[in-house]
Amino acid sequence: MGANPASTSEARFVAHWAQTRPDAPAIIDDQESVSFAELDRRVGGLSATIQSAGLGRGSRIAVVGANGMETAVALLAVWRTGAAVALVNERLSQAEQERLIDFADVAGVLSCSPADGGTALRLRDTAHDGAAPAHGDAALILFTSGTTGAPKGVMLAHDNLDFVAHGIAARRGIGPSDCAYAALPLTHAFGLTSVLLGALCAGASVRILSRFQPEGVIAGLENSGGVTLFNGVPTMFARLCDQLEARAAPLASASLRFIGCGGSPLSPALVDRVNQWIGLPLHSGYGMSEAGPTITMTDGADDPRTAGVGLPLPGVSLSVRSPAGAAMPAGHPGEVYVRGPGIMRGYFKAPELTRDTVDAEGWLRTGDLGQIDRDGALHLLGRQKEMIIRSGFNVYPLEIEALVDEDPAVEQCAVLGYPEGEDEGIALFVKLRDVDALDAVLTRLTARIAPYKRPTRAIIIDDFPTTLAGKVIKPKLLERMGDQEIEMQQH
Repeated sequence: MGANPASTSEARFVAHWAQTRPDAPAIIDDQESVSFAELDRRVGGLSATIQSAGLGRGSRIAVVGANGMETAVALLAVWRTGAAVALVNERLSQAEQERLIDFADVAGVLSCSPADGGTALRLRDTAHDGAAPAHGDAALILFTSGTTGAPKGVMLAHDNLDFVAHGIAARRGIGPSDCAYAALPLTHAFGLTSVLLGALCAGASVRILSRFQPEGVIAGLENSGGVTLFNGVPTMFARLCDQLEARAAPLASASLRFIGCGGSPLSPALVDRVNQWIGLPLHSGYGMSEAGPTITMTDGADDPRTAGVGLPLPGVSLSVRSPAGAAMPAGHPGEVYVRGPGIMRGYFKAPELTRDTVDAEGWLRTGDLGQIDRDGALHLLGRQKEMIIRSGFNVYPLEIEALVDEDPAVEQCAVLGYPEGEDEGIALFVKLRDVDALDAVLTRLTARIAPYKRPTRAIIIDDFPTTLAGKVIKPKLLERMGDQEIEMQQH
């Protein structure tokens, strides 16, 4: 091979490093550690098996996997054959898995489970004729989290994945001496690109954790040696801080140099807790599956409390627009649009939805509200559909959530609107460290915000409904209104 890895697809990352650094560790999981040379051999062996079954370029193959060596090898092997991957999380029920597999019209299914003896290929009777799909260069179908409805199949091409992987590696300064800790699901966009591909494209190693457990992650960071990079979602970092606080000792890692957070909004209060207990600034980013997925990232020079979600990756353009489509100046809110090499090829089997989401000039309508500061950094305000209009004023749930999260009595919260006569009410759902502290929390909150932003209902809950990626499913929270609820007029 011998090519510069920056000019090759992710299917060739491993082959390149197998030639240049054959004995260097590539992937470590709970069971074993393999070098780049051994990983390349396994990827080649499985790709040959797939091709011998008549599958390859133009085929779609579902990869159903847990976090581990088998899933990583399966992904790389499918790509080496030229086929496209439809990623399916093994934590879904069997019925949910089959619905996605049927929807993607795959010709084969690779089930990756160490408990069941490794990787098994199952061929399917399908009307798919082996010809390339409408978007023939699609390499990956990602099923979106579906916090508000049925999942959609996002089609990404090899150049989308390459751009994001190399952009992440460059922004984070990842190189062969690094080791990324993969606690995020590899079957999710964040774990696949920011962790696995972002590391492998730069010749770094990846230590895969089968399942996130705070005690196990802390032990791995402190005792495994050599882990330099860790990415997670806010709930992961909150649980890590809880565990470290319970043992009354901060994280002790001599090698960890960077921690990053994504997947859902990051509160300043959590940034402070992480800095106290993990001892590093918690950096953030913004993305969505339709954008490859990474759009913006903070870097080592940014203050995580004030930098928002950072600057766009090189080559990515941002625009904040009014409802009429006019570009908004710096510091003014609007809907976020993005354009760049990471933008998807389209939604699988949904050309009309694709046209509604990506315009003729390549601008992706994100559905998120935000504003760009004078330095070009993006600051998010929430989902456009979640914006609350109360008494004629725009209310952004993220603003209220950030204030509530700063309260030491609060473990987690979410804010959303609900119909209230001819107006909209503001519901605050909150998980408390002390259930008797709600009145004090509300008193402190209402002293800090304008009257029209104050919640009209507060609901104590024990847990938040989330997707497999850790995002709160806000529509399901409305079903819980009425339980342990108080009216807020007295505040």
